[in-house]
Amino acid sequence: MSLKITNHDVRIYDLGGGARLTPGANTTITPEQWKTYSEGPVGKALLASKVLTVESATSAAPEDEGIEALTTAEAVKLVGETLNPVELKEWEKTEKRPAVQKAIAAQLAKITPVAPSK
Repeated sequence: MSLKITNHDVRIYDLGGGARLTPGANTTITPEQWKTYSEGPVGKALLASKVLTVESATSAAPEDEGIEALTTAEAVKLVGETLNPVELKEWEKTEKRPAVQKAIAAQLAKITPVAPSK
């Protein structure tokens, strides 16, 4: 995980090639995809207006490693910033640390719609 791109907007931004920036933290965008998008006029405008913010991963995790390569504190923070239920459910399948599992469950509960009672 080498980049964390946070989308502070409610809109989803299409980077092309199937890559999208959903609201909240995004960690699946490759450096090449980001370079192409951020050098374009839309990417530049979104960065300038701080709709999108970019951070390098705070740990020395290899790019192909997932959330498991982060420290517990980093992982919990990232989970709290992630609004993509698909990504959270993927992490839920592999994450072993109790604190991170609890954070994932809490975040999914916050963002998963509840069916109205009849």
